[in-house]
Amino acid sequence: LQTSQPLNVQMEQLHARQEALLGTLGSLQLRVDVLNQLYHIPVVANDMSESQFQSLQQKQALLFSQLLSITGTVDHIAQTQNIQLPDQRQVNGVLHEIAGSLEQRQIQSLERLQVLKHTVDTIQTLQMTPQLQAFLESVKTTTATPVRQRETATEEEVKKESNVIPEERTRCESYQARLYDLELVTDCLRAECQRMDFDKTGTLTKQQLIDLLDKVQMVGVSHSIEQEAHFQTILADFAVDQSVFDYNRFLGLVVDVAATDKTTACPKEWNLFRYNLIGSGRIDNRLRVLYCYDGWPESLSFEVPNVNTENMNHLPWQQILQYLRDNTKDVVQFQEVKYALNPTFMPGKRGWELLKIEKDTESKPVKVPLLLNNDGTLEVDLWLRTKGFLANKESMPLPEEADDDLVDIE
Repeated sequence: LQTSQPLNVQMEQLHARQEALLGTLGSLQLRVDVLNQLYHIPVVANDMSESQFQSLQQKQALLFSQLLSITGTVDHIAQTQNIQLPDQRQVNGVLHEIAGSLEQRQIQSLERLQVLKHTVDTIQTLQMTPQLQAFLESVKTTTATPVRQRETATEEEVKKESNVIPEERTRCESYQARLYDLELVTDCLRAECQRMDFDKTGTLTKQQLIDLLDKVQMVGVSHSIEQEAHFQTILADFAVDQSVFDYNRFLGLVVDVAATDKTTACPKEWNLFRYNLIGSGRIDNRLRVLYCYDGWPESLSFEVPNVNTENMNHLPWQQILQYLRDNTKDVVQFQEVKYALNPTFMPGKRGWELLKIEKDTESKPVKVPLLLNNDGTLEVDLWLRTKGFLANKESMPLPEEADDDLVDIE
């Protein structure tokens, strides 16, 4: 009996350690599941742009870092509790099975997204343009006979009417007053052209130019700009030799509204292309806030309605900070803040500038410049950099990566 009592105590201790270990491993498995759901790396990349690929590389690197951290935690627990881990071949088999399951789910998700994209494209083709809507409204005010005639119109007639381009999109006056917006967009495009022009010839191939423009989130273009009839007309008029394009001259014509109006055969097509790039202009009294912490691969965003922005090009930092506190779950923390100067719908560098928050006072508030998206929404794009990130590149975790599920059994 005296011998069995110490054994019973040891067995109880071993049982308690086993339960604690199983609980911790269960928590770690939950973190692995969260990572699997968070970082969806597509297995098909035919239509992936360079910026999207770089974003996926960053996500993959962050995923591997998190998995290595979890693996290190498991090894440390095993060594502390003097527990023999499973054979590596068995672990590799389990990981291979998980990877195969994840890849199958990704393929299914891509197939569903393709079906959804087809549905969206179908809906967009059926949308009524302002020109057609105005026409139908005018018909309602006439006699009953024309209305009945219009109701029996063929599909070809309706389609022809829906393809009519509103006049304000092709008038020179619509863009001569928006020189700043055009210059901001072309400056971003020129910087990307120069980056792609390895030989410094001042030219790009047609495909390089198309690929760059397809990275822009254009207004009224749901596929490649190359498929748009007005853009095909512009290219044909711009250069006889379609193999190379002088991008400085091309971007210069995007800004020079008067030149395309007087010296080209397709001024309306040029103006429609300008509309694709910068849209119809700003819409006041609403704000979109984009923000990211430290090394996040991409920004999060939210919109604030009923914001007084009329005749304003900046907003006070304290006002934007309050919007962040009101629309995010976690405590807003930062050591320094940077804001973007380049439009969010353009590819390339964001043009970060340091916000001098240390000089912010009630009498002389620090202000953040407003960006204009080509959908008309005013935006601010912020990069919040924490003390840990500035000191040792320790990044603020993404919202889905909370460590509350971990149990410390040491």
